[in-house]
Amino acid sequence: MNVTLTFLSFSGSAGDFASVECFFAAQAAAGRQIITATASDVVVGEPEEHDEPETPDDNSHEIPAEAAFLAVIRRVPLNAEYRSYIRAVHDAGEEGTTIADIASRTGQPEARVKSAFRNFGKRTVHTPEWPRDKKFFRQQWRGTQNRYWLHSAMRHAIDGGRIAL
Repeated sequence: MNVTLTFLSFSGSAGDFASVECFFAAQAAAGRQIITATASDVVVGEPEEHDEPETPDDNSHEIPAEAAFLAVIRRVPLNAEYRSYIRAVHDAGEEGTTIADIASRTGQPEARVKSAFRNFGKRTVHTPEWPRDKKFFRQQWRGTQNRYWLHSAMRHAIDGGRIAL
């Protein structure tokens, strides 16, 4: 079996990207699956500073229904590792938790936990019952990292035994 894996990555200004954009287009033309961006997609400047929201669940006031959580979790069954991450967020309660805390509690590297959290997002995108404007976990930027909480409907489903961890 012969496998070739190629990654193209770019770091630079919008003007610099315009000069290498053709390399990304050439990969796409060769039939390789890539994520592309154009010079107009590149943001130049310092990151914006945001005031901390009043509540950790700041991306919408609508709370996903319990049925939406069940659909996300049951669409493709969660393995024990992913369940342990949800359990760690659940056990953190109202204090919330961080990726570093979850990694420490579960004995997994932070990179692996971060990857799992991205995959929770992918699960929501591919679950029709999930509201498009919601993330799987409530989250809020605190100082140098995000803190994570469970949405109340998911907490109730876990506490009520409808989601087994």
